[in-house]
Amino acid sequence: MLHILLFILKIVGILLLAVFCLFILAAAVFILDPVRYRLEGSAEEWADTIRGSCRFHWLFHLIRGEAVFEKGELKWRIRVAWKKFESHADPEEKAPASEREASSFHPEQEARGTENNVPEKEERVREIDSGSDPEKSSPRIVNKETVSEPEDRQDAGKEEKEEDTLYQKLCDKIGRIRDTFRRFCNKMKALMRRKERLSAFLSNETHKNAFRKVLSEFRRFLRYLHPKRLKAELEFGFEDPALTGYTLAWLSLIYPAVGESVEIRPDFHHRTLRGNLFAEGRIRIVYALIPAWNLVRDKNVRTTFRRIRKLMS
Repeated sequence: MLHILLFILKIVGILLLAVFCLFILAAAVFILDPVRYRLEGSAEEWADTIRGSCRFHWLFHLIRGEAVFEKGELKWRIRVAWKKFESHADPEEKAPASEREASSFHPEQEARGTENNVPEKEERVREIDSGSDPEKSSPRIVNKETVSEPEDRQDAGKEEKEEDTLYQKLCDKIGRIRDTFRRFCNKMKALMRRKERLSAFLSNETHKNAFRKVLSEFRRFLRYLHPKRLKAELEFGFEDPALTGYTLAWLSLIYPAVGESVEIRPDFHHRTLRGNLFAEGRIRIVYALIPAWNLVRDKNVRTTFRRIRKLMS
């Protein structure tokens, strides 16, 4: 009896070990298998001529998709195993059965139906005056228009209703403006109360060290994201030469990292946007886990995060 129990425990242990090994293997594939992507873009004259496409696949093509931007419209399609998701589909397939039946209704059928169901143009009411002379008690035909209310009374009622609705809308509008202004004043008062706390928070040496750590890890993460192949040409210009200069100054911040593969030409005389882009690379989830782990281990970052939550509460 004892050896049977030990045999069952042995089998259970082997199964648990196999499940654990499969879990470790799946986690390793999930973390180390890269997401491969390919970007292509072009512009011929201005922003309305921008065209771009992005394709990616992950986990041995188990997850793949693409996105295309052309003529101001974005279309995407993603496939996860056998399941498809897309932004554009055949509207006839998605339309319900009632709409398809309505769309199949022909004008001839509509005209034929209206001929069979022609409404009466005039409603006639027969009134017999029982107290009058028998000779004059013949049926009298009265038009529906003679029975209806006078037009001036109807117009007066409509004007009163319009005035009431207009007054109600005006009161609601004033109430919303008053509530918005009150909320804005309350937020400004709360910000003024927190001004001293915020200045003391930013001047703290622990928080400064935490910000430096976050900035260094973010730069490391950007180095991980550098494409394996990159080729870009850009020529841009605005009507205002000063705006062109400001844009060139902002682009110069990323130029040291991609300067070998990117060519930028500013045009200070014409409004233009021309260029081509080609990028191909891969991204692993471990690239994001390494900086996140380094930030969690840092004591200054943990302290700053707790104080930020307390400050925002």
